[in-house]
Amino acid sequence: MSNSKIQGLKLNSSDHTVSQEIDFDELVDVDLSDEDTLKREISQAIIDKVVDRTESGRDSSGASMGKYSESYKNSLDFKAFGKSDPVDLKLTSDMLTSVDIVKESGNKVTLGLIGELQNAKAYGHQTGMKGHPFLEGKVKPREWFGMSYEDIKKDILSNFRGELHAVQKRTVMRERDDTLKAAQDFLRQALEEDEDDGT
Repeated sequence: MSNSKIQGLKLNSSDHTVSQEIDFDELVDVDLSDEDTLKREISQAIIDKVVDRTESGRDSSGASMGKYSESYKNSLDFKAFGKSDPVDLKLTSDMLTSVDIVKESGNKVTLGLIGELQNAKAYGHQTGMKGHPFLEGKVKPREWFGMSYEDIKKDILSNFRGELHAVQKRTVMRERDDTLKAAQDFLRQALEEDEDDGT
């Protein structure tokens, strides 16, 4: 039960965690394996966009998350926290502020939520409270978490063109230097063999 356009999105029913694995090999045409800082900066920009989008009442596809139910609007929590429509999933803002980088491995970065309670809230919203003792089936899913690769390319990577171009340029220069060094080593070895042969 997840937005199929969000590559790498995982909703784990056993521990109620929500995450998205970002595979930079699939996103960019440049090797970022030695660019940890840049991968973190791009990941943080994705997090910021997801949080901003959610706070504006939009889900991961950009559609409105609708309005809160009348029973929730009449609740003490709703009134105590000064809530209003549209749905923005920020009663206390704890869930949205807990979105972070939870794992890094090679060219993959996993975005998720910090803390068991915040994961449970995110999972509940994402699935329509699947597994909840009395809310399951009564609350519609609000697929707020994650970002499609198409949107990442359009809305995030476009802001990192300069940095990505610089990495690509460094990679080309490094490959050129490696080729020149290999050619020099080959020539040096050939000359040494000629000298050993007495020619």
